Formats: sequence, structure tokens, C-alpha cells
Amino acid sequence: MAYHVVSKSTTSGPYNKRRGLSPVPNNLVEFLSHQQLVSLRQMEVFGWRLSFIRRMGEAEAVTIVCNGKRCAKLEGDGSLNTEVDISFRI
Repeated sequence: MAYHVVSKSTTSGPYNKRRGLSPVPNNLVEFLSHQQLVSLRQMEVFGWRLSFIRRMGEAEAVTIVCNGKRCAKLEGDGSLNTEVDISFRI
């Protein structure tokens, strides 16, 4: 996965856009498809964890899962995309 790590921002700046939202919402079924939920539960057995869901208004949410330092996008059909280009804070 090609991803860009952006330094942490605690209070302001262009990368602090969460607006008080948790990186992983409590209501996963509102953001994940049935296929994504099934895949996520299967991947958790192998050490993958839901890292965050990037919610971008009306656009489709982007779901990122990580296993150690490896990260990937969990696609709507439940497949894992390791070739996505995304920037995020750690």
C-alpha cells in the first residue's frame, strides 16, 4: 500500500478534520457493507484490525485496516486493496 504518514496534529491544521468524530464509529453497520463486515471478522482472526473509517460527507466512506505496519483499504465488496494511495496520521 502506498500511504503517506502525516505528522500528528493535535488542535488545528489541514489534517485535523475529524471534527470530534471517533476514527472507528460505534455504528459500523451504517458505514460498512455486509461483505465488508464479514471480511473484517474473518481478517481479525489473522491479526488485521479496523484502523479507521474516513467519512467524507456524501462520498463513500474509506475503510482502512492494518496488521502491524501493513495497511490496506477494505473495499465495498469485502476485498482487500493493498495498492491504494492515501495519506493519514499515525
